[in-house]
This record gives sequence, C-alpha cells and structure tokens, in this order.
Amino acid sequence: PMSASAGPASSSSSLRTSVGGIKLHVDVDAYFVHVHQSEEPQKYPRGKALAVQQHNDIIAVNHHAKQLGVHKHMSPADARDIFKTQNVSPGLIHVPTDPSSGRVTYALYRRWS
Repeated sequence: PMSASAGPASSSSSLRTSVGGIKLHVDVDAYFVHVHQSEEPQKYPRGKALAVQQHNDIIAVNHHAKQLGVHKHMSPADARDIFKTQNVSPGLIHVPTDPSSGRVTYALYRRWS
C-alpha cells in the first residue's frame, strides 16, 4: 500500500519501494490478429503465422509470425521472403485491406473491444 506521505513531492525511489503492484504488458498487435482469428477461424487459423497489412506495411503480427522474424512495419514482400528462405509452409497469412481505401477497417476491432 502507498504511504500517506507518498505524493508528487516524494522521490521516485521511495515510491518504488513503498508501492507494490503488477506490471501488465498488452500486445495490441496480437489483439488485432486475435480478432480476425476469432471472427473467421477457418480463414485465419490459430497456430499459423498471420499479419495484418495496411498499404505496403505490416501493421500487426501474431506470436507465430514474430518467432519467424516478421515484425511490425516490415514490407509484405520482405515478410514473404522470410518464409521462402526458411521454407515454411503455409506461408504468412495476410488479412486483406478494404480495396476501396487500401486500409484495414477498424469497425471490426471496435466491435470486439
């Protein structure tokens, strides 16, 4: 518990020693991928490398894709090359963008949040 004297005037070291707590890391990229896997499990199966693409940029990847070296802001062509080089089958599964805008639609993510 925080002491009564802990406040803006307290030193950061005293706060660290007097305040317990939990650190929480939320992988928002994984959330975007999870939404697609939950919405269309046959199209985006669990256990496969999946990337959400917008324009010519990967904006979210799941854990399986990260393990193989795919990361956010990588070009889709570079990501495909990783799979070819490592001879991974099936390759990276891309979530398509809205053809009219070249962007993903956030309506799906809003509905799930």
